[in-house]
Amino acid sequence: MQVNCNITHTLNESATDEELNALLKLANSQLLAPNQRKSIQVFVGRKSIDNFLVQTERREQTSNNG
Repeated sequence: MQVNCNITHTLNESATDEELNALLKLANSQLLAPNQRKSIQVFVGRKSIDNFLVQTERREQTSNNG
């Protein structure tokens, strides 16, 4: 259980778009149970939006400072 919590925490903090794409490919494979696939798809969607918002905020800060 502790390992799963550590992995989840790390992914929530620093999952890159490339890592999210790899997770999505895994979710679309037949290696996982349907409920596991859905959980990964939801996580990837949420984290992708978060990454987009963070990148947009950084660009805005850069353009305002430059």
